[in-house]
Amino acid sequence: MPLPSVIEQVVQIVGATAADWTSTTQPLPNNVLVIAMDTGDVKRGNGVALYSDLPVLFNVNDIVEFMTLLAGKAPLVHTHSSSSITDLASLLTGKSDTGHTHTVAQLPEVATALNDRPTTTSLNAALALKADKADIAFAPAAVVSSFNYSGVI
Repeated sequence: MPLPSVIEQVVQIVGATAADWTSTTQPLPNNVLVIAMDTGDVKRGNGVALYSDLPVLFNVNDIVEFMTLLAGKAPLVHTHSSSSITDLASLLTGKSDTGHTHTVAQLPEVATALNDRPTTTSLNAALALKADKADIAFAPAAVVSSFNYSGVI
């Protein structure tokens, strides 16, 4: 991002103790960053509010702690050799390396879920008792309207 041709504001950073900042009776100038050297709190003046009325932007100690924690982390993209992963070999022992199958008996949850399902044989037997559409003759409207449907549905 190119810099503007004219920099209109300069940010000034000033340090003192939190007690010194709190005791000031003048508003902090606009865009002046102040650091409470004893607490690490950083605030930015707005030209109107006193130090005690300004929100803390961040704490320098949090940044130091964050940077320390970050220094011990691996880059986002990285690799591991299988020998560097604790217990990987023992965790993979007995696992399939390419693919495998199971019978229904080996998966009790599946067997239980399938118990209530009709089998192909029972479905075919039920369908054999039904008439084919082509075998049903057209019934005149008078016959259909006079048919007693009670007990059928």
